Amino acid sequence: MSTLSYILPLVIAIVVFFSLIAAIRAAKQPKKVDKGFVFNYFHLSYRRKMIRTLILLLLIIPVIIAMPYVTDWSRSTISLLSAAMIFSALVQFIFTFYQWKKKEA
Repeated sequence: MSTLSYILPLVIAIVVFFSLIAAIRAAKQPKKVDKGFVFNYFHLSYRRKMIRTLILLLLIIPVIIAMPYVTDWSRSTISLLSAAMIFSALVQFIFTFYQWKKKEA
């Protein structure tokens, strides 16, 4: 197995860990920001979350294209991960759009 096969789960675990810490801290700070740069996703308004999710959708495409060249995973694994990434980003985009329109009304 390649070194990437060992490093990738570690990187994912670290990202999930820091995301959970950010979520816990965000629960204590309900103020939402609609202008300017905010590092924490949970401090954004639904409109800004939707914009950030749209950017995420655009960044997923090069990752999907690069996966066969960077990993030694099978085509079925890459297809499954690609579909999961696109599906989760689309669900998040639709949800934040719905919440934005709901809050705006």
